[in-house]
Order: sequence, then structure tokens, then C-alpha cells
Amino acid sequence: MPHYKFHALPDIFFDFAPKCAADPSFKVTTQPDLALLDRAYPGDDEAAAALPPWKRLAAYLERLNAEAQNGEKYKLVYLTRHGVGDHNAMIRKVGQKAWDETISKLESVNGILLADARLVQEGIDQATHLSTLWAEFLEHGAPFPTDLYSSPLTRCLQTSKLVFAPLCAERAIPYHPTVKEFLRERMTDHTCDRRSSRSYITETFPEYRIEDGFTETDELWRSDRWEPMHEHLQRKQAVLEDVFNEAQGNVVSLAMHSMAVAATMRVCGMKEYRVREGTSHALLVKAVPVDKSPAYSEAKEELEGL
Repeated sequence: MPHYKFHALPDIFFDFAPKCAADPSFKVTTQPDLALLDRAYPGDDEAAAALPPWKRLAAYLERLNAEAQNGEKYKLVYLTRHGVGDHNAMIRKVGQKAWDETISKLESVNGILLADARLVQEGIDQATHLSTLWAEFLEHGAPFPTDLYSSPLTRCLQTSKLVFAPLCAERAIPYHPTVKEFLRERMTDHTCDRRSSRSYITETFPEYRIEDGFTETDELWRSDRWEPMHEHLQRKQAVLEDVFNEAQGNVVSLAMHSMAVAATMRVCGMKEYRVREGTSHALLVKAVPVDKSPAYSEAKEELEGL
């Protein structure tokens, strides 16, 4: 399978990195038209210049792939962070210190399941509202994702379904996202990062396809280990390579997590920043074939607290 070096093309969508760097508490929310810039692109003719912004970008993406050489590929990548889960709500309730020291290690608290945390009502409402925003984006000409992928964590499976299943139904498109192990969050010793079994996923979310090699039980999470940042980045590199090699089209959607979104940005050569729960974001990504995947052994621990 080919390996790639990934680059998020600049000046396609608004760059929130400077604002986030200036205000560490700031988290990006879903922007009108995903913060797409209204601009001209190289090679635009008069017809392209007259198109509305999303259709102009779609034409540019088609042109980039038609003119690509030496195995290069371009894809529009939609990133969606899951809505608020039981673990997020619990942090608000008990505070970060109590969460880090004790609560995060528990399976549940007073009947609230923390392991593979589910969406709370706020998270369900966020995802439902996000679906209505997506309907607006699509009405404005945003390309519908040809390939849908999700982290195996329940909160992502729920979010993806709430956002995209209604949109697929309206278009008579089967809703069958692919579950990808490596889309999951950076793994900590918190039980919310441990996934449920393959059997649970197939029984609870029968619409989802599960990638080959997906084990019955979680063989990655450990109760005594935080995943080093370079390992997390390597996972995101690997899953992006999978997606670029497997996807049938040039527009893909990834349902994932806060630090997973940030790591994906970094793998694509961006300065990462924070996004709020229940938020969608977009990148136009160029993949350049390389002999072997880039190594991230020297990665700095800059994504803490995302």
C-alpha cells in the first residue's frame, strides 16, 4: 500500500490557529460554510469564476486530481468532533483535578457509564443541530462526502449517525460508514478511551462496516499507560494513508475526537488548535507519495489538554 506525505493546502478555509494561540481557552465551533474562503483558484476560467464558493472549490478539487502527477492525490476532508459525552459532562461536574486523579479511572459513577462514554442529551442535541447546519452547507453546494469513516468509540458512532444518516436518507444514499480503529482518540489511562467489543458495535450499530483486522476486544488501551504523542501521530498518519488508498471518491468524512482532530491537523502540516464538541471542520489535503511513512519520533507534547 502506498505511503504519503500529507499537506493541508493553505488559504482554502479560514485558519484559526493564530486566534487559538492568542487565547488558549478559545475553541473553534462550526462556522458558516465551514469557514470556506470566497476566492479564486489557479486555473479558474470565466465559468469557474462565476460559480458560488463551494462549487468553485469542487471544480478546483476535480481539476487538481485531473492534473495530478506522480501518484499525487487531493481530497476534501471533513473532520467532526463528537458531541458532549458522559465523560465531558463528568469533568465539568467534578473538576479537572478529581477527574485526572481518580474519576477518570472508574468504569462508572452513580450509574453513569464512563468507559467508552456515550453522548449525553447535550451531545445528542449538538449532533442533531450540526445535521441541520450540514443541510445548509450542502444546499450552498458543499460536496457530499462519498466515503464516511468513524472512530469505534460509541460517542463518535452516535454523532456520525445523528449528523449524516438523515442527510443520506434524504438523498437515497445508503448510510454505511466504515469503522477505523486508528481514528480513535489518543489513548490515556482513562476508561473513556477504551472501546467496546466488536460484537457490541455490530449489534448496536448494524449500519456500520468494520474494517478488516478489527479485533473483538480492545487490544490497544491499557490502564497503566498514556500513548506517547509520536505514536498517536503515527496512528493518524496510518489511518489517513488507509483512507486515501481506500476511499472511492475525493470527499471524505471522519468522525473523531478532540486530540485526534488536532493530531490529524499536525500530520497534514498544520498548526493544530482546539475544536468544541459537536463541531465540523474541513481541510483540502494533498497526498504526495513517499517511499515510507513520515516518522514522528521527535514529536513534542503540544496537544495536552485539547
